[in-house]
Amino acid sequence: MLVHGPADDHVAVVHMLRFSAVRPATGRSHAVLPWSGSGHPVTREETVSSLLLLERDFLKKSLGR
Repeated sequence: MLVHGPADDHVAVVHMLRFSAVRPATGRSHAVLPWSGSGHPVTREETVSSLLLLERDFLKKSLGR
């Protein structure tokens, strides 16, 4: 799962998109989640909680559980 906020000053959007573009060649599934209003890192507590739930669900799905 690639999570990227447009306010991220560490990772350019174009780099995240390039990384995402080569993922299918690995044979592994992935998801891109644009996280509006966030930078690098995500810091607001309610945002972190929501993101953790999404990551958990992605992992469960990816691992077939």
